[in-house]
Amino acid sequence: MLIRNTSELGILIRSARKGAGLTQADLAEKVDVSTRWIVEMERGKETAELRLVFRVLEGLGLLMDVSASSREPNRPTKLAAKARALASAQGTLAPTPDALQAAPSLKRGPSMTDVLARLNRKA
Repeated sequence: MLIRNTSELGILIRSARKGAGLTQADLAEKVDVSTRWIVEMERGKETAELRLVFRVLEGLGLLMDVSASSREPNRPTKLAAKARALASAQGTLAPTPDALQAAPSLKRGPSMTDVLARLNRKA
């Protein structure tokens, strides 16, 4: 599924949650966030912390694959490379201290809006 904005990410999370037979409260408890946060994320919350988004995706058994836009074939962006490095660090979706040190610009936990804006600027 191609995710172009936070609304589409919310749709994906809702669909995966329902497919797993989980309520919003079940998922929230599983990934240690509030039910309200899950509700807002499913509605396309634009200011979600990236580390929490990765926690939810991991809790649903989903992986994030960042690809360059078709306008720049075979030319990955620096942000996409950093995101791939963080996602593959030690086979986990959660960034490790070593991975964070290698990509200090992502250490502060940018919002989904920031990440999407950066990806769109590079595309």
